[in-house]
Amino acid sequence: MPRLRGHVEALANAILTAYFELSYRLMDSATGRALLETASEPGAPPVHGYTDLADLRVLVESLKPNHGSSVLDLGAGLGDVAIWLHQATGVRVIGVERSRRAVTAAHRQAAAAGVGDGVRFVVGDVMRGTPPASAAYALDSLMFARRPTAAIATAAIHLQPHARLFATVIVVGRSSPASLHRSLVNEGLGVVRLEDVSVAMAARSRRRRVIAMQLARARPWTIADRGSLVLVWVEETMLFALVRAGLARRYRVVVEAKRGR
Repeated sequence: MPRLRGHVEALANAILTAYFELSYRLMDSATGRALLETASEPGAPPVHGYTDLADLRVLVESLKPNHGSSVLDLGAGLGDVAIWLHQATGVRVIGVERSRRAVTAAHRQAAAAGVGDGVRFVVGDVMRGTPPASAAYALDSLMFARRPTAAIATAAIHLQPHARLFATVIVVGRSSPASLHRSLVNEGLGVVRLEDVSVAMAARSRRRRVIAMQLARARPWTIADRGSLVLVWVEETMLFALVRAGLARRYRVVVEAKRGR
């Protein structure tokens, strides 16, 4: 039975890795960049997800990164948030991302922005332990974890003593702030902040859906480009429906590992 479980987990991991590679292949294309940049808020880095300026303000306020200290970006994607954080605060950022394509693109962007000395990216699994740092954040990158709270705990206990982790977590299924709080405490975490930001996610999902369809109609894209944009439209339509039905929620949390963990 353990051997079968190992094979199943290996297959699931391979499928997930392939999904990420395909996803970032789209997002690093002209089509994907057009979508990310058009859907982002003015002044916010273009991200593949639901991160907004409110999230970034809470991230900086909660982690209080000091100039020159090290912060982990767990699920760094194409590197836009890591670059933004370094430029805004002077903190050194190590981005961990399982997609090799995304890491290559992130290095390219950091070099173009002239921040190669302050931002670097490595291929890794954010759910299997991370390098030591003074703080960390995970922006919608734990939604594929079987137990998101366990993944948060794994990341938190690998940080320096008393370090904080900021995360935005998308939970599919019935959930509430109280149930998430209880799960985090059961993982041995101290909960500093927890709030439901599902309404903001629904608004951003709606905007991404509209922009994806506008772009698909407005430019002479290839069939593959149009197909990619339609796929984004389908994904956002499904997510929006889940949120409206109360079957998907997004939470903003700040935690720290309790002493002795």
